[in-house]
Amino acid sequence: MLSQSNAYIRSVLKPDGGALLRSLEASGRGRGISLVLPETAAVLKQLVYLKRPSKILEIGTATGYSGIIMLSMFAGAELTTIEIDEDLCAEARRNFEAAGLSPRVSVFNGDASEILPLTDGEFDFVFLDGPKAHYSEYLPFIKKRLKRGGLLACDNVLFGGMVSGEIPCGKRGSLVRKLDSFLRAVCSDPDFLASVIPVGDGLCAAVLL
Repeated sequence: MLSQSNAYIRSVLKPDGGALLRSLEASGRGRGISLVLPETAAVLKQLVYLKRPSKILEIGTATGYSGIIMLSMFAGAELTTIEIDEDLCAEARRNFEAAGLSPRVSVFNGDASEILPLTDGEFDFVFLDGPKAHYSEYLPFIKKRLKRGGLLACDNVLFGGMVSGEIPCGKRGSLVRKLDSFLRAVCSDPDFLASVIPVGDGLCAAVLL
């Protein structure tokens, strides 16, 4: 359920530019695919615009919607993105091609837990939007690959208000506890300057010091 605050924020934001993004958003929402929410996308755009990263790592490609948003904010950025669903990977590749972004994107199909340890090089910006139960598992590998001064942005960290206790977690208790543990680990890590932004489904932003 959309909170009153998020509904208001969404009402004052200007619509995303471009027919492709509008089509991807409508299609994704209609098929139940988890996409970054409009109010979260607005913050994500600002973060990428301000950071101007040359190399972005994304965990959770889905249809390529968030990847296209990030790349559209800085022409000098290259994206490495990981998606476990083979069909979504193929769809994302087609969408990156349609957006004219394929030369700047590397899409990897597989489990991020297996792919992350094999990655090399450093990233200026990491967008974590994959399986929520594995956020803590990914964190050590992300930290190794994030440049000093680099930014980690993690979506859905409040999980519909369940993590903060606003909404009863019911049968999702195990997942909620894992997200709570992840947030506490990031926010208490002396190597990170972290904050939790109560926008969309909750966005954690952390700079590696």
